[in-house]
Amino acid sequence: MLLVRTDYPGHYQAGAQLPTQMTFVSMKPLTHDYTVSVSLTAMDDKWRTQHDGTPALGAIPTLKWIRGITVMDEHDLPVPVDAMGSGILRLTVYDAFTMQPLPVLDARLARLGQGTQITLGSITAP
Repeated sequence: MLLVRTDYPGHYQAGAQLPTQMTFVSMKPLTHDYTVSVSLTAMDDKWRTQHDGTPALGAIPTLKWIRGITVMDEHDLPVPVDAMGSGILRLTVYDAFTMQPLPVLDARLARLGQGTQITLGSITAP
């Protein structure tokens, strides 16, 4: 599973939904059922929001992925009404049965400490 694109706004609105979209390409048929998790956490850890789900809004579970398939996966994160300041947006993929996160196989990202999740970027309140 290769993450090839991410789309999300640079700002969030407290009490609203934060739309995010990831595009994945399957490098080989997948033999496990994986869940995609997107989270936004305040820089000071005072608030956090998360959305987990089967890819493509549940329409294309990873067990159906074949080599070369491109899957767009959307997640709307409910931003807390008291959210303020900057937040970090992260992506985690985990086994839906064992709940174990997949390791990040990109050596450069792993050296930066991104072992089981990828930091997509930071987002601020307007």
